[in-house]
Amino acid sequence: MPLLKTQKLLIDVKPVSLQLVESTEGKIIARGEFGRADVPTDNKRIYSSKIFKREIEKLQDAIKERKVFGELDHPSDGKTRLSRVSHIITNLELTEDGRVIGEAEILDTDAGLNLQAILKSGGRVGVSSRGFGSVIKDSNGNEVVQDDFSLITFDFVALPATETAYPKFFIEEKEVNGMENMSLKEFIEKYPDLYNQVKNSIEEELKKKLKEEMNTIIENVRKEIKNESESSEDLKKILKEKDDEIEDLKKRIEDLTIKNEELEKRIIESLELAKKLGYGLYLEKKLDDVEDRDVYRKFIDIGSIKSKKEIDEQINVIKKKLENEERKRVYDESRYNILNKKIKKLEEQLEMYKKGLEKSIELSKELGLRAYLEKVASSHPKGMQLRKLYENGSIRTKEDIDNWKEEIGQASRFYEDIRQRIGKGFEYLREEDRFSEKKEPISESVKEIEGIAGVSLDTLEKLAGIKNH
Repeated sequence: MPLLKTQKLLIDVKPVSLQLVESTEGKIIARGEFGRADVPTDNKRIYSSKIFKREIEKLQDAIKERKVFGELDHPSDGKTRLSRVSHIITNLELTEDGRVIGEAEILDTDAGLNLQAILKSGGRVGVSSRGFGSVIKDSNGNEVVQDDFSLITFDFVALPATETAYPKFFIEEKEVNGMENMSLKEFIEKYPDLYNQVKNSIEEELKKKLKEEMNTIIENVRKEIKNESESSEDLKKILKEKDDEIEDLKKRIEDLTIKNEELEKRIIESLELAKKLGYGLYLEKKLDDVEDRDVYRKFIDIGSIKSKKEIDEQINVIKKKLENEERKRVYDESRYNILNKKIKKLEEQLEMYKKGLEKSIELSKELGLRAYLEKVASSHPKGMQLRKLYENGSIRTKEDIDNWKEEIGQASRFYEDIRQRIGKGFEYLREEDRFSEKKEPISESVKEIEGIAGVSLDTLEKLAGIKNH
């Protein structure tokens, strides 16, 4: 099961030495090592060179535009407030050995003047990175910062009470000549910024001393009350109740802190959801008069949208794409209609040619049959009969002509055979045929046969062996 990464505010103090100098323009600049990559911090947290390099490069444009502000002490919510700004980061770079070298201009803001006063009075502060990201513990118990880390800035903070935790500062003050003979009024008029710095520094020192004295007085009073209360059981009971109330109050504060974190998380989630809903409504409004709105919804992922401008850009991209597709569709449809008309025309022509071809084939067959018929008729004694059969439709194919020839041929052979037999037995049969007593009516077809043979049908039957003598 994959580990769930939760982003949180990551703060790491680097106990290093900084050089504090005053430029010729009167600006106070702090230079030095702001951090180190691939080495555990005091919080046992490791930042890789890859992450530091990436984040420093991301900040370069903002650094050039003087937009990377830092504060005196870390803000509890991790967000920079202009009212609390003490300095501007003017340069950041990562060396080959993994050192983060930085430069910061200390401003004349309230927090900046406080920082200047602390430094000028010999106070020591540390440099601390501030960013958001998730961590995973390694086998050595160190927290390894993950790729989702985002570096915000570097702050100046108070360090733990250990000698190695305090960096050293070197101050090169600008020389001002002729100040020893000035009156206070002249000094204020000529050096208002310096006067304000000195004034603020003194006020801070007074505040600090007053606070220390007040704390001392309060502590002494508590000790006196405690000493007096040792002889009073009632007072001990009251103090115990108060201690219990204080513990209960601490617990409630912790619970409220946890609830506040959960509430902040829910607020962030609600804001993200509200953004998505807002972008969704904006998209629907933009698609009110659009016919293919479903196409736009399909290709626009509201969950990944970061701004209204991005929605407008995506709508324009899809619109151009749809317009191109519509133009292509209209063109293709026009081409289809033109080609369809051409195909129909070709089909009509093809049908016409087909009918013409069929007629030509029929005519060719007819001519071929007629030629064949004429060839047979011209060389046959019964040619006129063949032509009449063709004209009245009795003969329509070459097979019909061939069958007619076969039938006529058989009849001719039959008649020839009869003639030969008649030639042989004519004398013998002549008297009997001529003086036959019995005569029957002769049909037209019999007469025709008798006319061809030159003898009676009865004689022909006898000659053919059909009738006995």
